[in-house]
Amino acid sequence: MTKFGFLFAAVFAFVPTISLSAESGVISRDEIRASFSTLADDEGAKDFSVDLGKGKLAPVHMEVTRQGNGTLSILNLNLRLYDEHDDSAVYKTGSLDIDGVDLNDDGRIDLVVSGIVLHTGEKETDPKTEESVVFVYVQDSSGSKFNRAYKKGSIEVAI
Repeated sequence: MTKFGFLFAAVFAFVPTISLSAESGVISRDEIRASFSTLADDEGAKDFSVDLGKGKLAPVHMEVTRQGNGTLSILNLNLRLYDEHDDSAVYKTGSLDIDGVDLNDDGRIDLVVSGIVLHTGEKETDPKTEESVVFVYVQDSSGSKFNRAYKKGSIEVAI
């Protein structure tokens, strides 16, 4: 299998990263970040497909608004993975990471979203704090949707 994976060694180092292949090849962390940056400049969208295991090819839609918020949609999930719009919180690197891994050995790719949120406060003089976040989404047995299995953090990425 190939990588949709963006390295997530910190928390799930014991889980081998299984990647998702796109029609045009491997989708890396850098390509996702570059796509979000390009889309932010152009206020645009990008569509491609990924292999979620067991022959399930799923469409993926990425979009960034002019305000600096970006989403990645796959199956039933609409994930806010890009945030450079300072509304009291932004993602430290501009985007969260997403890894495709088979967490439960069912042959289906599950998703792990992780990163650092920078809480900026409401005023420029407010102290800034960092928070690590992790979200785990597991495919159901039919491969038709993801269910959240774990959440660490005060924000929501699924919108």
